[in-house]
Amino acid sequence: MRTQDWLKLSGLVALAGFVKWSAIAESTWLCRLFLHVPAVLLSVFGYGDYMESGGVYTFETFVLDYSCAGVNFFLITLAVGCVAMLGAGRMYLLIIPVAWLLTVAANTLRVGLYLKLELLAGHRPWLHEATGILVFLTLLVVYYHLLVRRLHEEQ
Repeated sequence: MRTQDWLKLSGLVALAGFVKWSAIAESTWLCRLFLHVPAVLLSVFGYGDYMESGGVYTFETFVLDYSCAGVNFFLITLAVGCVAMLGAGRMYLLIIPVAWLLTVAANTLRVGLYLKLELLAGHRPWLHEATGILVFLTLLVVYYHLLVRRLHEEQ
């Protein structure tokens, strides 16, 4: 691997550390970065209006807060992207916005699907976690396979 790829990888590790530290500190900017788009999309798709205060989005029947920002999924997506790229012998910083977009899509899908399932199955605490596992794992596996396929097509 080339020196510039090692520098990119080091930068990604530093970014991941900064994002995780910001998440632990419950940084408002980080919550807005990950939760604003899902809040807008959920509002557009019929889940009502919301109020935002300090990066927390409050709807009439649910709340999007620090715990559901998807930071861990974002970091795992970055790591999976790095593993796939290291296997192909190159490193692209484009994985940062791709990981963010995938995280926003996963969060929106996870919350929307859970709210639909909750209407059918009633309030079951385990349903929230099960929906998250299903959505996050599915999108992560699809992302990895698409990325590997794309990287091998370039070779």
